[in-house]
Amino acid sequence: MQVTADDLVKLLLALVLGGLIGWERELYDKPAGFRTNTLICVGSTLFTIFSLKIGIIPGTDSARIAAQIVSGIGFLGAGAIIRRGEAVLGLTTAATIWFVASIGMGIGAGYYVISSVGTALALAILFVFRKFENLVDRIHTTRTYHVIVSAEDDAVRELSLVLDSCGLRVLGNKQVKSDNRYFYEITLSGKRAEHTPLLEKLLKSPTVKEVRY
Repeated sequence: MQVTADDLVKLLLALVLGGLIGWERELYDKPAGFRTNTLICVGSTLFTIFSLKIGIIPGTDSARIAAQIVSGIGFLGAGAIIRRGEAVLGLTTAATIWFVASIGMGIGAGYYVISSVGTALALAILFVFRKFENLVDRIHTTRTYHVIVSAEDDAVRELSLVLDSCGLRVLGNKQVKSDNRYFYEITLSGKRAEHTPLLEKLLKSPTVKEVRY
């Protein structure tokens, strides 16, 4: 199999474009950072180059290897998604992994311009849309609180009063009693500014033993 100058250009471009998206991920301390996204982009480019070269052999299909990139990258992306309480984390990381693979495939197939444009759009989405998300988060924030209180009627009553006065909407409330304590898992939704006084009241309450969110 002969290595051409065009193959080297493809790999170099994949290194640069994958590295740019990886740099943004690394900047915000995401699980799939600089090295991961760069390797995905370069690897997808390599697989695409191989599929095109192997595809010229009689009896072979150049689309088969490329198709496996699409399905295979899904397993890698799924590993980045975790569930914490009512929240699902890692969806953007998984989508980025999937997107970077498509850029690598485009480069490997020789579509340099559209791959570069796609990278620019991805960076714009990751950088600019983050500001919109922060704006929305101020208006609508959902948190799951894990609260431990004394197994006393006064403690339960006080917790209910605090929740009623906070102005937040209760999406879920689970209660378990163990070792003379009540363990609550409460999911609340509302403005970010309304969560702060709630947390302060819970921390100051003498009947609340522990608060996590």
